[in-house]
Amino acid sequence: LNINVLENSYLEIYTFDLSNNDLVTDKTINLVGENASYKGYEYLPSINNTIKGNFIVNHSNKHTTADSKFIYLAKSNGYINRDAASVIKKGMTESTSNENIKGIIFDSNSRIDAKPVLKIDFDDVSATHGCAIGTIDANEIYYLMSRGLTRSDALKIISKSLIAPILKASLNLEYKEIVEPLLLGTIGE
Repeated sequence: LNINVLENSYLEIYTFDLSNNDLVTDKTINLVGENASYKGYEYLPSINNTIKGNFIVNHSNKHTTADSKFIYLAKSNGYINRDAASVIKKGMTESTSNENIKGIIFDSNSRIDAKPVLKIDFDDVSATHGCAIGTIDANEIYYLMSRGLTRSDALKIISKSLIAPILKASLNLEYKEIVEPLLLGTIGE
């Protein structure tokens, strides 16, 4: 995936890769026009496979904005190795970039290596990043099970909260009817 966002344009994109095979996926968003703006979610479930690659947002003009959210899930020997980079070049004044990575590791045989990367060549910008990867809190599972849910259902509810923004991405009912079963199928036990 390689997309150029032109002057005064807005791109909102929701991507998910649901391959059962090992996968190398690189995605690049180029904010080439002044006042170009991007907002997006990337969802990668790794279930008994390996996913590697990079997601790069290039700020190549002034007053550009990017808001990127990355949601990763690894289970059953799943492995994700992903760098999410924002590059703001020298002279790109008043540009803004936000990166947020969240990942859930379901078992001791799975792993997520994800890095939010900021490459900033200029002072007059705003750039933030964060990354939270771990297992599901046993207290959360216990709380839901104490309310009558099975362990499997508790895990599904917690996982579904991570992918909810993608499920709510569109008001188009046809989109939801197609996408929701695919995404929910990746979090089932």
